[in-house]
Amino acid sequence: MFNQILGLYGLKMRDGAGLERGAAGGVRGNPPRSSFVVFEPPAGLTSTTAVGINNKGQVAIGSDAGVFLWERGAYTHLGPGYPTAINGEGWILGTTPRGVAIFRKGHRSQPLSINLIPTGFNDCGEVSGYVGPGCSGCGSHALYWHAGQLTTLAPSSGPADHLGARALGLNNRGQVVGTSESDTSQGRTHALIWRDGRVSDLGCFGGDHAAARGINDRGQIIVTSYSVATCMARTFLVDGGRVIELGSPSRWGGEHAEAINNHGDVVGDANGSPFLWRKGVMTDIRTLIPAHVALTVVAATGINDSGAIVGYGFDINGGSRGFLLKAAD
Repeated sequence: MFNQILGLYGLKMRDGAGLERGAAGGVRGNPPRSSFVVFEPPAGLTSTTAVGINNKGQVAIGSDAGVFLWERGAYTHLGPGYPTAINGEGWILGTTPRGVAIFRKGHRSQPLSINLIPTGFNDCGEVSGYVGPGCSGCGSHALYWHAGQLTTLAPSSGPADHLGARALGLNNRGQVVGTSESDTSQGRTHALIWRDGRVSDLGCFGGDHAAARGINDRGQIIVTSYSVATCMARTFLVDGGRVIELGSPSRWGGEHAEAINNHGDVVGDANGSPFLWRKGVMTDIRTLIPAHVALTVVAATGINDSGAIVGYGFDINGGSRGFLLKAAD
């Protein structure tokens, strides 16, 4: 029955352990091992990319055929377009040639009739994003869509060359994070947070350019800071009054964060290697993948509160494949 369900959309799961069962087969006395799912593309197509996972274990998948929802081993094609995020309700935010849309199982895609680059999506159906400058010397506009209304968020009140801002993520409390935008290549940009419509400047974190890339429901923020002099990026976790650097510059000095869950676990990329940061420990995600899996994982894009990680890599033929990893505790 499982293979019949997948066959409805020309999809198949690569041989190996599924998320629902451990690779050890659940035999008592055997140590738990990671379980790993590779999302194969529909027949006749070439690629898949997993862009996000929610706490129900539902995954948003992009393919040549459009937007797919994966849940409990079954795939549902939601329509043409490309996904950018998934919320706790299983709704997927994405883009189509006509603009931003929400994709829901059992419904036609819902155009939002808004013009922005979508970056964040919460359980209330609210969206964060930005639009680029419309003229030379102008800045980008950080945007927040909620209650059917599109709001332009105030830019940073910092240096005079901060002409604009970009919203890069939001949480279920309606708090939005992002970055300022300078009118010159030499001007510094700062990480920002908007609470109740008010902007707060978080600074540069020791670099020349900083961006707050995500925020969880506890208000923990992930920030990536880049130094022009060293050509090095560093990632920080801002937890109230504490600022924690995720990795040592000597080993993980090129890292940037992609997603954070409500436990403060972070996934991202470090010097071309996807990482998991959990309780102060930085782990190369590739070391958690079963040895028999023929996939070169290059990016982690999401993590849920159970610690399940999604992202994408390339198979031996160079085709993009989304993946789902549940690492052993």
